[in-house]
Amino acid sequence: MRKAAWLSPLESQLSQAPEEDAALAGERDRPAQENAALAGENAALKGRLGKNSSNSDKPPSFEPPHAPKPKPKSRRVKQAKSRAPKGGAKAMA
Repeated sequence: MRKAAWLSPLESQLSQAPEEDAALAGERDRPAQENAALAGENAALKGRLGKNSSNSDKPPSFEPPHAPKPKPKSRRVKQAKSRAPKGGAKAMA
């Protein structure tokens, strides 16, 4: 039985397909691996960005001069507010 002339080029392409598929599989997985690596690096940089001298081991002299100063924490004890009606004498009448 004789093969058609158009069939032999297709058979040669099919024999090369598994090799090409293996080569492309590595390229297909590369963006996901790069994405995971960049996500880890991004998280580390965000952690470093949020640090200043009050929440790290660096002294205040390492902060740039334009850095905002942290607000001082009040040492005053907050008291509960009364639930009296507002308006004074008008509210009682």
